[in-house]
Amino acid sequence: MGQPACRNRCPALAHSLPPPGRSLPPQAKAALPDEAFATYRAMLAAGVAPTPHTFSILVSACGRARQPQRAADVVERLMPQAGVAPQLPVWNALLGAYGRAGSVDAAYAAWVRMLESGGSSFLAHAVAASVSRRLAAPCQCG
Repeated sequence: MGQPACRNRCPALAHSLPPPGRSLPPQAKAALPDEAFATYRAMLAAGVAPTPHTFSILVSACGRARQPQRAADVVERLMPQAGVAPQLPVWNALLGAYGRAGSVDAAYAAWVRMLESGGSSFLAHAVAASVSRRLAAPCQCG
């Protein structure tokens, strides 16, 4: 754990050290939530502020490991503690975590929370555009 302190005190060395959090995406893809959370704690210890992207990666790691409750804990506990509001990628990752686990009711409840939080304006626009395109398309049924 000496690297973060050195990064802060020795700017000349900072470029040669991997930035805290760089290993988060591979850990998420490999379904390694314990390692992703260890990296998250190291980021915090190094003074790196988490972003919505940080949390979407944590939620994805939990989802890929089929740990939807742990993913929900990120959104319900860790994000508010950090003062970060969930954005669409976080909601998508949470819905994916519930989907992988087959938790349809929990996914629906998360979707409703997303809609109530106002975090769905992009989603609502995308759905409306998709529906409009489908309605405008000629019938392909024969």
